[in-house]
Amino acid sequence: MRPRGLPNPENSRFLPPVEKDGPVRANLLKEEEGLEVFPWSSYPEYLKEPGRRVPWLRVDRLFGEHGIGRDDRRGRREFAMRMENRMQPNEALLKSIRRGWRFGGADFLERLGEEEKTRTTKKESYLAGEYSEVMEVKGRRIIGEELQRLGLKVEELGKLRRMDFRKGEIARRLRAETTLTMGWIAEELRAGNAGTLGNTLHRLKSRKC
Repeated sequence: MRPRGLPNPENSRFLPPVEKDGPVRANLLKEEEGLEVFPWSSYPEYLKEPGRRVPWLRVDRLFGEHGIGRDDRRGRREFAMRMENRMQPNEALLKSIRRGWRFGGADFLERLGEEEKTRTTKKESYLAGEYSEVMEVKGRRIIGEELQRLGLKVEELGKLRRMDFRKGEIARRLRAETTLTMGWIAEELRAGNAGTLGNTLHRLKSRKC
């Protein structure tokens, strides 16, 4: 979270660093001028010592993408040299970018894939958790309705036999109207474990036949 009182990069006067060569292509800089003189970019901040930069700027990620491991004078000089080289037209590079939908080294693309996989897994896990909670609420509502129909109270479930046919009737409705597991139903109905409840349902089915 950005500390209160610090400029918001999204609303600040600085352009994102990925657009540093934009002024050159747009002819906003003269041929002999360096990129650091362009005032509407965050690029000049990257060349400053850490204590002189705007507080919200992080340079480690961008430096890391260029293989620059240290934020010192040598590292900043290397970064500046790389950015200046970008001012030179590279038609082959531009052609490869225009042709494809993604651009970067093999390891960079692999990391993007891993991050996307992680986000997808977390999202699926979150949605599965929410769905499970909805089913449990529905299940307890059904149990309440069935207990009322049978003239029973929740606390009386523990006093009934684990294979009581009334527990089997409630379990049968839960299985028909929800996706709750046998283990969850057995625990809520005080009907032993999933195997015991399965035997109860089998006996109830045989009884109906």
